[in-house]
Amino acid sequence: MVKVEVAQNQFAEEAAKRQTNADKASARVGGNSTIQSTESNYGGYISASSNQGSIISEGNIASVQTPKNKRFFMCADLDTTRINRDVQKYVEEIIQHLTSVDGAKVKVSLEVQAEYEEGFNQQTVRTISENCRTLRVRESGFEE
Repeated sequence: MVKVEVAQNQFAEEAAKRQTNADKASARVGGNSTIQSTESNYGGYISASSNQGSIISEGNIASVQTPKNKRFFMCADLDTTRINRDVQKYVEEIIQHLTSVDGAKVKVSLEVQAEYEEGFNQQTVRTISENCRTLRVRESGFEE
């Protein structure tokens, strides 16, 4: 047997807990949140939305729905003594995941900057310049 008053009090306490959880979750998302609550005999759900995303909470479980991420970019400095290892790590851990997405357009660039106070000798300048032309490097050059 279930007493109606006890059951109603229990439902009210559970609704208050869900409202408190939704308030905490909306505070994490940011201000300007609108909270709507729907109750049923089997428990309710609370949904909150704001400019930064939406929160859907069932009982004590809350998840944040974020906007779609449409563009990725990255820039990393490589250790010249371990360049092969570093590049391989970036390929395996990042680039491979990006290229595995159907329809994704992935562009990988390499930027090299070098300085030498005494000035690079003519042999080095000629070798690097010829290699850049052979490899069809988009832009390259030496400056004083």
